[in-house]
Amino acid sequence: MEKDVAVPMRDGVTLRADVLRPQGTDAFPVLVYRTPYGKEPALEEYTTFRHAVEHGYAVVVQDVRGRYASDGEFRPYENEGRDGYDTIEWAARQPWFPIRAPCSGWLRSRIRRTSKLWFRP
Repeated sequence: MEKDVAVPMRDGVTLRADVLRPQGTDAFPVLVYRTPYGKEPALEEYTTFRHAVEHGYAVVVQDVRGRYASDGEFRPYENEGRDGYDTIEWAARQPWFPIRAPCSGWLRSRIRRTSKLWFRP
């Protein structure tokens, strides 16, 4: 596990994440979990992350802006869209991220609707 990995946001604030990956140097599908309640307790309490890694997924567990290890000011819901987007973009630039990472179905439509609300493309 890589602890407190710096994830830069578009406004210069640095959020911190712990990254869990399966053994090897291959590319892995990535799950991102962002929490205002602390990544440490989440990693201790939830077995989901360990099971995901055992099944070939990389997992990014991140403290949201202004909470625990992450910089910035905590303002509930104000930065969630942008910070979530920037975190996913950061993960996509990592060498362990698959070249092609399709997103379809419910998740894709949810991302489209949410990004329209946040960013008004």
